[in-house]
Amino acid sequence: MRQGTGHSAAHPQFLNELYGNCHRARPAALLSPEDVAPTAAEQYPSLRARGWALHAVLSDEDIELMASQSGPQPMRFMVIELDRGLPMCVLVTQIGDVQWRWVVPMWELGAMDWLREAIEQDRLLMLVESPMSTTGLTFLAGGGLFGRPKDLMKSATPKAVSAEEAVFGMVLGGMKLMAPHAVMPPVGQRQPTHIRVMVSARGVNAVLLMETYQRAMHTRPAGASSAGTEVIHSPLP
Repeated sequence: MRQGTGHSAAHPQFLNELYGNCHRARPAALLSPEDVAPTAAEQYPSLRARGWALHAVLSDEDIELMASQSGPQPMRFMVIELDRGLPMCVLVTQIGDVQWRWVVPMWELGAMDWLREAIEQDRLLMLVESPMSTTGLTFLAGGGLFGRPKDLMKSATPKAVSAEEAVFGMVLGGMKLMAPHAVMPPVGQRQPTHIRVMVSARGVNAVLLMETYQRAMHTRPAGASSAGTEVIHSPLP
């Protein structure tokens, strides 16, 4: 009885912590080269790089902060497992007290092609837009970011999962990486005060993830505080 009571009492606290982190989620998507071409023509006319890209919707303040950085942004790239055979590639960028975590569940369709291209070209392409503007910001990450390519590809290769398991894993993996200390800051950076997490999936999965995180923000266990939540606007279409 004591064990049962203890578990029951801890369960709302655990859910409150898990759901309470969902205010850090931001709309994001993994774009194929075919997806990038029309997006670039409409919102990034000066973009010369092509191929796979990570796409996110961030606030004007975030975009202005990114654009104000002179020189390379501090970055860290890693593979984190949700479970055995369910790896996620995570790119962490940070300016001051604001940290952005770009997350790619490697069991998503096309994710291995994205990583293979990134390693071959030694660069990642990121496209960022604001819900209040028709223009966007682009930037590239690279310069030895991937360490040992063969080891990276091996550790990032996922097992086969069903469609239901894939989406559930993406939701849970994103929540895991929303915890404040889920990743190490880039070298030379302190623990951030503000964290944005962009779980990058394809098409309808990207929309489903963001809708799930928004609902979770407002699904609190009985007696839990709702402090710290915020409304996240403009999910990707």
